[in-house]
Amino acid sequence: MAEGAPSPEAAAQAQAALLELLLGTLRRSDIVRCVNVASTCLFMYDHAVTFLDEVELIWPAAWGPGKILFLLARYLTWPELISGLIHQFFDVSGETCHNIFGYNSVSIVWGIGAAELILILRTWAIWNREKTLLIVLLVFFCAVWGPETYIIVELVKKTTFVPASSFSPALKGCIITASSQIVTNAWILLTAFEAIILALTLIKGYQHFSQGSSHLINLLYRDGILYFVYLFAISVANLVVVYTTEAEFTILLTQCVTTARSIRNLIAHTAPTF
Repeated sequence: MAEGAPSPEAAAQAQAALLELLLGTLRRSDIVRCVNVASTCLFMYDHAVTFLDEVELIWPAAWGPGKILFLLARYLTWPELISGLIHQFFDVSGETCHNIFGYNSVSIVWGIGAAELILILRTWAIWNREKTLLIVLLVFFCAVWGPETYIIVELVKKTTFVPASSFSPALKGCIITASSQIVTNAWILLTAFEAIILALTLIKGYQHFSQGSSHLINLLYRDGILYFVYLFAISVANLVVVYTTEAEFTILLTQCVTTARSIRNLIAHTAPTF
C-alpha cells in the first residue's frame, strides 16, 4: 500500500458515509415532493369546489382593487404549481431548476402580498373605512414587502441545485445542494404583519360581539381568526424547519402557505364586509 493512501477499511467507511449522505438527501427531497403534491391536490380540490361560487360572486362584480387582487392571488398560483411539478418530476438541468425556483419564489411572495392587500381592504371595511387606518396599513405593507422582496432575491442567489439524474438516470427533478437561513426573516416579517391584522380584527370583532352581531358577521370573524392561526402555525413550523434541518427542507412548507392564501382569499373576498 502506498504511503499516505487510505486503508481499504477507511475507504469503505468513506464510501458508506457518502452513500448515507446521498440517501438522506434523496429521502428529504422525496418528503418535499410529497408535501408539494399534497398542497397541489388541495388547491385543485378547493378550486374545483369553489369555482361556481367564484363565477357567481366574483366574476359579475364591478372591477376594483379587491377583484383585481383576488384574481391575481388566485390565478398566479397555477403557474407556480405547474412549474413546481416540472421542477420535481421532470429531468431538467440545475440551471432550469434555479430559474423555476427564482420565478416561484418571487411569485409566491407577491402572491402572498396580493392576499395581504385583500386583508387590508377587508380590515379597512370592518373599521368603517377609516382613511387614516388605510394609509397606516398601506405604509406598513410597503415597509414589510420591500424587505420581503430583497430577502427572497437573496435567497434565490444563495440557493443552488443539481439535477437528480446526476446521481442516477432513474431519478427525476432537482435536489437543493445549498440554501440560506435568510428566509427566516421573511417568515418573521409575514407573521408580524398578520399579527397586526389579527389584532385589528379582534378589536373590531369584540366591539361587534358586545353589540350583538349577526350570525354571518360572527362567521366572518371566526373564519378570519382560524385562517390566521393556521398560517401562523405554518410560519412557525417553517422557522423551526429552516433552523433545525437540512437545506432540502428550506422551502418545505412554502407551498402550503400558497395554497392556504388562495383558499383564504375566497372567504375574505366574498365576505359581506368587503
